[in-house]
Amino acid sequence: MTKWEYKSVHGKSNFYKYQEIGQTEWELVSVDGGTAYFKRPIVEDIEMSMEANAPLVENLEMKQEILDKLKVVSDGLEYIEGYFGDWQRKIKEVLGVIND
Repeated sequence: MTKWEYKSVHGKSNFYKYQEIGQTEWELVSVDGGTAYFKRPIVEDIEMSMEANAPLVENLEMKQEILDKLKVVSDGLEYIEGYFGDWQRKIKEVLGVIND
């Protein structure tokens, strides 16, 4: 007889979140009131369990890498906005002097 391991995920429904969990051999059983319930056969061998969770770990690492890159881009955009803001002020000052 198969023994099952159960997991519940609380929060807003998210297809991609459920898909990631499904990639680690969890089977979606039910969604009720914002809670998703999953099950999978109990794995006796720890190495098999680690292999099953490897895609989730890789996804988390990729997401963190993307977040880090977005932070760099965001910081760069703030710098550029500040740089051009300074130039706009200088141009307005010069034009103000010419128009006076």
